[in-house]
Amino acid sequence: MPILILQIILILTAAVLGAGYYFFDTVIRSDSVFRRMRGKVISREPADTSFYDEMREEGRLEDVYMQSEDGLLLHGIKVERDHDAEVSEEAAESGAAVNKQWAVVCHGYTTDASSMGEYSKLFYDMGFSTLSVDLRGHGDSAGTYRGMGWHDSFDVLDWTDWLAEHYGEDIGVLLFGISMGGATVMMASGHDLPKQVRCIVEDCGYTSIKEELKYQTKKRFGIPSFPLLNAMSLWTRIFCGYSIRKDGNAVRQVRDSSVPILFIHGEADDFVPYKMHKKLYKSAGAEKDSYTVENAGHCQSKKTDENGYFEAVSRFVKQYFSVAGERYS
Repeated sequence: MPILILQIILILTAAVLGAGYYFFDTVIRSDSVFRRMRGKVISREPADTSFYDEMREEGRLEDVYMQSEDGLLLHGIKVERDHDAEVSEEAAESGAAVNKQWAVVCHGYTTDASSMGEYSKLFYDMGFSTLSVDLRGHGDSAGTYRGMGWHDSFDVLDWTDWLAEHYGEDIGVLLFGISMGGATVMMASGHDLPKQVRCIVEDCGYTSIKEELKYQTKKRFGIPSFPLLNAMSLWTRIFCGYSIRKDGNAVRQVRDSSVPILFIHGEADDFVPYKMHKKLYKSAGAEKDSYTVENAGHCQSKKTDENGYFEAVSRFVKQYFSVAGERYS
């Protein structure tokens, strides 16, 4: 009888580890073996690249590269503008670096920097030069796995240092991200940020890697997250060097942050639920503001209310930067 029980335990353990590896491979690995075997590719609507196309024609766009601390070659799309915005009173009082202000823009899960043109334009119209980055394992950046915001949050700090090295220590930097990119900049907020970072704007980021995967496991597959996420976290720790269960907690990071954060969310978001927004906003320890859009789904706040989105972001940002008077259209 004890041998039979042991055999059952071993079989169940192997099954759980196997299921955990399958989900690790399809969710975390950017070169998923199982997706290739099934011939399944994640498809999304074509991104609007008109802004980037225009900037490339004007000679303002450049592909740039940086090596991460662990040796990955990371890619970004840099757009420089002529900084002719007048200095607002708030910006002058904050000591914002006039004519040297940058927005670092982070994309969502399985997309890339080239899909962030509309957000780069948003900040460009406000008077920022922009750097849209391909997070590791996405776009033209190296990496065989997705950091889900955690390792990416350290890469964002390196990109900020890269900008300071190329454009001077007196630059001002705004961090922006949407969905997984939103989680990335929130996770970055709790690190020892470079002095150039003046504020953060996040749109529909999740509370933690664990909570988002737990929510998706129940919503999409109708199965309990335990012990699946535990097994998945084991594989992630072995192959990627981070734990789904312990790392990537945006709530903890914003609680420790000293940088002002604007939290944006669609109230009808069913991918990163709206309740996560409320928890994040409540937890933030620094200056903060909130902007929510009724009836907006995941990553749809800007599309649902473009003027309101621009006004909310510019109203927050002008406390720390010189903001141009152009309106989004």
